[in-house]
Amino acid sequence: MNITHIMDFSEVLNETQRSPQKKPALLLGNGFSMAFNKSIFSYKSLYEQALEKGLVQKLSSSIPELFESVNTFDFEYIMQVLKYFGIAGAAYSVDENVLMQAKQDEALLKNMLVEAITNNHPDNPNSITLPQYKSCLEFLSNFKSIYSLNYDLLLYWVVMKYLEELGFRDGFCDGNADEEDYYQDEYVVWPTTQSSSAEIYFLHGALHLFDAGHEIRKFCWSRTGIALKEQILQALGQGMFPLFVSEGDAGAKLKKILHNGYLLKGLRSLTQLNGSVVAYGVSFKKNDQHIIDAIIDSTISHLYVSIFGDPTLEPNKDMINMLSTMVEHRNHLIDTKKRKNNLEVHFYNATSAKIWDKHS
Repeated sequence: MNITHIMDFSEVLNETQRSPQKKPALLLGNGFSMAFNKSIFSYKSLYEQALEKGLVQKLSSSIPELFESVNTFDFEYIMQVLKYFGIAGAAYSVDENVLMQAKQDEALLKNMLVEAITNNHPDNPNSITLPQYKSCLEFLSNFKSIYSLNYDLLLYWVVMKYLEELGFRDGFCDGNADEEDYYQDEYVVWPTTQSSSAEIYFLHGALHLFDAGHEIRKFCWSRTGIALKEQILQALGQGMFPLFVSEGDAGAKLKKILHNGYLLKGLRSLTQLNGSVVAYGVSFKKNDQHIIDAIIDSTISHLYVSIFGDPTLEPNKDMINMLSTMVEHRNHLIDTKKRKNNLEVHFYNATSAKIWDKHS
């Protein structure tokens, strides 16, 4: 793993597209959305949105103090703190009412994150300019499949606009078998009775995906004529929340994924990857250990990771340390004859990818 050489994105393409597997797979994190508009998709802006809309007031007064004392706007980190407080508090015989309040705040915080993302989200696909669409199309065209950790609609909008050019299918289909009943429902569903082929997965759910208990539904503009954001806001108003994996720790995230057919299929698909994978805007934090483990357990041989800014910055150092640990764990699998190929990690300059601004 060579951190002294930060590649340009063009170098990444030159290396990955000459490999036997041809196009690499793409793993997207929040940096993809932040590159579009940091003022909308940063945790700080989401927290400010929650304050403005009065969402924070639904929680106990301790929550704003907790955000301030920990000096973070990271919702998932605060949820993790609350969960660990519940475990430690029980061991130290903390008052049960206090522990119950912390547990309620943890659940409400998750819903608050969903509402904040929805309220802060661009209204419709026209919020993306044509030059931005073309830039993103050019970027996505370099990959054979996409695995997104994001909840927002940006990726979905681009993929739907250029569905024929990109060819990324998400596997959702009409729930009605009869052609005459086609378009009867206002949504499409994830099939459970047959294997579904997909080239794009939202590994942690997304705003337009809903778990109805007996089926996973995808909201569609084409079936209602109603903008997706408006449909989502209507659902929130009725107490329905999108499929979100935003739990504070990796164990809770994995538990939710294992109990959802769509999410589990996506994680398994990631684990089955081989060849090269390009990661953009992924921080590889411990609370995404299930994603980290999937890469370690796969036969991926080359992982190209975007790095933003100085490698010596604390967030970058944490990411580099985690990636080094991943390489060590893969080596252990090789030593125990469970895997044959090494995991080589390469770094490239995030800004050189020009996802949204190549044609601006």
